[in-house]
Amino acid sequence: MTTAAARGRRRPRSQTSSSAADIPSLSADQSSPAVTFYNRLLHQLHNNSHTIMCSSSAAPFVRRNQIKLVLPLLLLSAYLLLSFNTDARNEQSMTEYDYYAQQQQQQHRQLRANGRAAAAVLDRAEARRRREQREKRLQRQRMNGGGVGFDEERSDGGDRKLVQDTFGARTGVDYKRMAIIPRYTDRHHFDECVGLTISACQTLIDQHVSSHPLDFHNHTTLTLDIRKIRESSDVSYYKVVLRTNVLGDKVYGIFDDGVVFYPWPWTVGGQELAIGPWDCQTGGVYMSPEECCALIQEDVPMMDDGGHFLACFVEEPVGGPSNPEREDRAIVVTDGNGKVVRAPVAH
Repeated sequence: MTTAAARGRRRPRSQTSSSAADIPSLSADQSSPAVTFYNRLLHQLHNNSHTIMCSSSAAPFVRRNQIKLVLPLLLLSAYLLLSFNTDARNEQSMTEYDYYAQQQQQQHRQLRANGRAAAAVLDRAEARRRREQREKRLQRQRMNGGGVGFDEERSDGGDRKLVQDTFGARTGVDYKRMAIIPRYTDRHHFDECVGLTISACQTLIDQHVSSHPLDFHNHTTLTLDIRKIRESSDVSYYKVVLRTNVLGDKVYGIFDDGVVFYPWPWTVGGQELAIGPWDCQTGGVYMSPEECCALIQEDVPMMDDGGHFLACFVEEPVGGPSNPEREDRAIVVTDGNGKVVRAPVAH
């Protein structure tokens, strides 16, 4: 085939060339460096291919070298597109991270606000509890004739111990009762007076003291300080005795262990309830009378059938500021019939 024949069989130029408008390009953001570089590569590829294909004698060469030229450019274009998509995904991930971080900050702020609200609720509950306690104390004050748990009435001065006894035989239930425990071992006790009347005991004491004046600071007689033993029928039955130390500022109890007892049941709604004992010391630290009484009253907040709330009577041992020793007296404890039930003590 001649060159003229080949030239005559060649396709029209309009079918073998393309304009710049036919070059594919990315429709993404044209300002992106990766997209701009990709578009330039495509234009360069188009120009080179057009120049080579214009030479008819180089047609076989064009086919072979087109592939060699286009394949690396396509691989590079794919790499650039992948990098562009990766950057876009990274930007999206950062946007999502910022969103979740903002959400967490909002949650933390909400939690702090909820914590402050919960603390305010607790503070209001504590204030309400204290207000209710004050109201209960005022109610006890009114019901108990003006006493706030402590009163000026003298106690029986006796030393008490709780034991099991058949108290209240009509119910068949054992109740705690008071029993004598020895105290003031360094003082003289008139044991012969137990079971006697007050007048008979006075005579016996005077005889002994007049016979031993040196043992009683040269006194020949002693004045009897008469105290009635507590009974459930007393008007002051609702008082819990708080035995303190000598200074009267710490509750020691009758065994010096801080434990306080109440000898009788507490009747509420016709039902007799056993109450106490109460431990008024923690780790060797003794409570004050006010603290101990608050503990007892919180444990038994019910008014009994007699219209009283539990109250407290502070009893200092002999020798304290409110209960000083006296050289001219003997303390005598009697029952309701005037009989001596405990050995009188000279102090």
